[in-house]
Amino acid sequence: MTDMKPEVMRKHIDLAQQNERNLAGHPDIYGQIVEQIRKRDLVWAVWPEDRADCMFGHGLAMLKGKWTLMARYQAGVAANVQVVRLMFPSFEAASQMCALYGDDSQHAEVQAS
Repeated sequence: MTDMKPEVMRKHIDLAQQNERNLAGHPDIYGQIVEQIRKRDLVWAVWPEDRADCMFGHGLAMLKGKWTLMARYQAGVAANVQVVRLMFPSFEAASQMCALYGDDSQHAEVQAS
């Protein structure tokens, strides 16, 4: 993430915070987050991070999309994808969602093909 431009990181954080505010009043926030992950091709996870090497006090990782982007690249298809940025309370929470619903889930590679 060290090569990321500050304005790009700021956009990821701002959009994730906006989505967090939009979900705040929903009775099933977890279900809504899962739905957002399932509906999108590319999901960025953002979380507060106090490490000195993190921009603007946040971490960033691709939660879902690696296999989709690879499949499209290998097929020579433009990577026109639906993207969402989601805020998580920690890296561990984002990692857990990745394992359950993202690129680390057992069916992720098959679903992207």
